[in-house]
Amino acid sequence: MSASIERQYLTSVELRYVEGACNYRLIWGLPVRTIKHTHHFGEGHESALFSPGSIFALDLWDRNEYGTIRWRIFILQAGTVGDTVQPVPHVHPGAHVLLHTEGTRRCKLLVQWLRLVEADGDPTSRPPAFWQARDHMIKGLPARWLTPRMLHRLEEHLPDA
Repeated sequence: MSASIERQYLTSVELRYVEGACNYRLIWGLPVRTIKHTHHFGEGHESALFSPGSIFALDLWDRNEYGTIRWRIFILQAGTVGDTVQPVPHVHPGAHVLLHTEGTRRCKLLVQWLRLVEADGDPTSRPPAFWQARDHMIKGLPARWLTPRMLHRLEEHLPDA
């Protein structure tokens, strides 16, 4: 497939920051291009473009005057030509969801765990099965059981994939 056709299949991720209202950011990932749309004090908007098959982590946090109203974290894989992808907020045309969690407690824990994964090497080089196995693990546990220590103990029993 030619490079010009591949460019048509880039996955676009809308990143946005509005002070005190929202922060849609990449935790990690290697975009092929980043386009700044607006940026001024307290507010920014840009797009990150990912090549087919790229793996990246997206953090979507919203708040109002009372505090956090919604917090979601996704580990995603950009689709390739002909793939059927899942709809994901702020990701166009969508992506393969490898891991997803919601809620303040789960997201805080996941951010801590992702830092440990990063310390072990480039998280974008981990195969999709690595992330999918962890997704099944955290979805099957009640939030009150999820602690960094518990995640570490469960991690010992999962394959590296």
